Amino acid sequence: MDYGDSALHTSAQPGRAVPFSLEAEQSVLGAILLEPSCLNVVMDLLPREEYFYGVNNQLIYGNRAGAVGNYSFATRTGGKASDCIACGQCEAACPQHIEIIEELKKAVEMFEG
Repeated sequence: MDYGDSALHTSAQPGRAVPFSLEAEQSVLGAILLEPSCLNVVMDLLPREEYFYGVNNQLIYGNRAGAVGNYSFATRTGGKASDCIACGQCEAACPQHIEIIEELKKAVEMFEG
């Protein structure tokens, strides 16, 4: 697929793994296996990944229309990025140490501002 001049140009680095924390993932999965009701808690703490599709579409491909469409579809039933209360619980639970609050602020600026 050709994305034209707005595509992200980067060289692949074979053998490099996506960053993750095995200990954090094992802890979350272990808690869920020991107490299945924990799954609901974990799901409530982590924001929906769909929020970031729109942001990535805009930043990587320069596709504003696609980005707006992604975000509008993801939030069509509610749950906008601006609903975040910045409590930090999602960041503490994130095994990839993503600054989720800041990323949600970007989504608010791009799509709700």
